[in-house]
Amino acid sequence: MYSWEPGSIPGGTSKINEMEELGEFTLENIEDCTHGIIVFDPESQDEESIEMVHWVGYWQQPDKEDFEDLKKELAGDDQFGLVDIADRLEYIGCSGDDLRRILSEV
Repeated sequence: MYSWEPGSIPGGTSKINEMEELGEFTLENIEDCTHGIIVFDPESQDEESIEMVHWVGYWQQPDKEDFEDLKKELAGDDQFGLVDIADRLEYIGCSGDDLRRILSEV
């Protein structure tokens, strides 16, 4: 079982506020999302937890292209603060319910 510690999203609430301005899913409107992709840094894993470094909500199940687009975005855009570790990140698809449950623990 994975656990998520407060502050494990780089930038904290400031990143969430930036996403809200872009019209993306945020913690405030996450109830509308039906699917998601969660991004982990496997090098942060210990026996009881792993660091979630990014998440994206979707209205439909993400396909292979969505995963590839997200990988490219995180590897090439400094605003996420993940460029230096992008090659080691892991991407996991999940349901909207699972995404909301995980984010409620952050």
